[in-house]
Amino acid sequence: MKLFLYSTWQMSARQRTALAELVGKDLAQVKIAAITNAIDVVEDSKEWIGLSLASLGGEVEEIDLRHWQGNPAGLREKLAGKDVIWLSAGNGFYLRWLLRETGADTVIKELVEQRTIYAGWGGGAVIAGPTLHFFEDPDELAVVPEVITDGLNITDTVIVPHMDLGEFADQMKKIHENLVEAGFKTVPLNEDQALIIDGGTQRVI
Repeated sequence: MKLFLYSTWQMSARQRTALAELVGKDLAQVKIAAITNAIDVVEDSKEWIGLSLASLGGEVEEIDLRHWQGNPAGLREKLAGKDVIWLSAGNGFYLRWLLRETGADTVIKELVEQRTIYAGWGGGAVIAGPTLHFFEDPDELAVVPEVITDGLNITDTVIVPHMDLGEFADQMKKIHENLVEAGFKTVPLNEDQALIIDGGTQRVI
């Protein structure tokens, strides 16, 4: 399995190059399915999510999971034609609920186990791991129909993003401490860092 997990909203040129190398194609030829549903319940998010999408490069197609409700087979067919499935940050607990509600969680995991690359930043990176526990925020949970704390478990590593991001840094450090104390394998990331998983190898760039 191959994963590209990073911290901040804007992918750097170095990270774009590394993602293209992971895919094995020129960046312009990389087909990316962009799932941005984590912002469905986040106000004033359209501008920064647009910039986040623009930073990806490649051939980007937005996939709204709400349009695939009750049609996981169709969603699988749609996503199977992509090199990368990319999940944005936002309200991670809402996204996790929607992934299960639509069956996208099973579809994505199956495709990544075959050949598709999983990419995500912030909460989209956290969800790839085994748990969302300790990331709970009361305001985020208030708008989620059902709180699900298990991740997709595509990797056994929990990404802890935003370790050096201003007012979030102390909160992330505490979350990291709690995860380690609970026995989880973690990789904390600063805003300019990404974790690349390629089979049994992992490296931070």
